[in-house]
Amino acid sequence: MRIHRTLYCILVCGFLSSMNALYSQRYDGEEFGDAVPVGQEVRPGVRLCTEETQADYKIDAKGNTILTRYINQDPNYYRPEVVKGSYAEWLLNRELYPVGYKTHLYDGSIKANKCQVGVLKYDLIGEDLQQCADAAIRLRAEFLYETKQYDKIHFNFTSGFRCEYKRWAMGLRVQLKKNQATWVKTGTPGYDYPSFKNYLKLVFTYAGTYSMSKEMKSVPVENVQPGDVLIFGGMPGHVLTVMDVLRSKDNKTVKMMFSQSYMPAQEIEILKNEDGSPWFTIDLKSEDTTIFTPEFVFNRNQFKRWAD
Repeated sequence: MRIHRTLYCILVCGFLSSMNALYSQRYDGEEFGDAVPVGQEVRPGVRLCTEETQADYKIDAKGNTILTRYINQDPNYYRPEVVKGSYAEWLLNRELYPVGYKTHLYDGSIKANKCQVGVLKYDLIGEDLQQCADAAIRLRAEFLYETKQYDKIHFNFTSGFRCEYKRWAMGLRVQLKKNQATWVKTGTPGYDYPSFKNYLKLVFTYAGTYSMSKEMKSVPVENVQPGDVLIFGGMPGHVLTVMDVLRSKDNKTVKMMFSQSYMPAQEIEILKNEDGSPWFTIDLKSEDTTIFTPEFVFNRNQFKRWAD
């Protein structure tokens, strides 16, 4: 059964407020991103910010893509090669708004929580519609559309209905009667971009983290690559797209970059870690499997990959 979107937002906001409170407790009143002075006790999960650790990355204002703006300078980490033409390579080359650009909500206002280090150069589809699951769907769908892999553009509604873009492009449209979805020939055939965005608007309305998690396959944190997602599928739930992965040479840790949308609907932002870095460090050997992100708390066993 699909929950009305307004009710869904209320439930999610209530749940995430408690998660945000848990996350903020780790700072004991410090401003987001403040450094912990050298020699001061470091609370669990808080990274020590010294000149040395702040120098392990550089944000190049001249770069306008993920790959050219966020520069790894830590000699202990490397970026694994990605397959040419893959979703991973495509994500690393996503265009960004200029440095300093703030995340905007669907109504044009600026997001209050400044948890971004960058914003992807994509518009918003619908009004208060392109939220967390929708942002992950948007990126995946845009890649497949751009590379003309139309057969792979399909997403399930929360009801389980498989919404295939190829059918939409044939002029078929989804008809809903008594919570049952069927295809009917009422539209104009075509693969034009405005029609594709209308298809996505439909998917955003009836899909979510719950349906996403059901049609994806789990992937071990050690094998995560750009294009995978970190997802808690539920009602409410949340999802991030992995944009970049750096691996330590000793195979003990990985650094991941995440993108997200949120509620209310907002532009797709690149998340900022508590030390200002665009990468989040995950200790593969630690017994603590919690992953703290600015607006949701995950577990490292919640990574998934698109099935095809």
